[in-house]
Amino acid sequence: VVLQNVLESALSPASKLVLLEEMDRVFGLDLLTMAERRSTLADEQAGLIEDRRVARLSKDWQRSDTLRDELLALGVEVRDAAGGQRWIRRD
Repeated sequence: VVLQNVLESALSPASKLVLLEEMDRVFGLDLLTMAERRSTLADEQAGLIEDRRVARLSKDWQRSDTLRDELLALGVEVRDAAGGQRWIRRD
């Protein structure tokens, strides 16, 4: 509830970030480190994402599916959307 109140407040985005960083430090949640980790990919994972994008552009569905499976084994779930593929870390 407190987090939601901060996010919905009239504070500037910079002030919200400072407040959230302080709450994270005080409560020892390590949320910012976790968020950063979950929003980045290793070079191998990023390369596979790009290979899958190219496979889909070439309509090589079998290769695309194989790459999706490889990414999932590496902890990255890939979903196809109207604007392209989206990924989320699952590890």
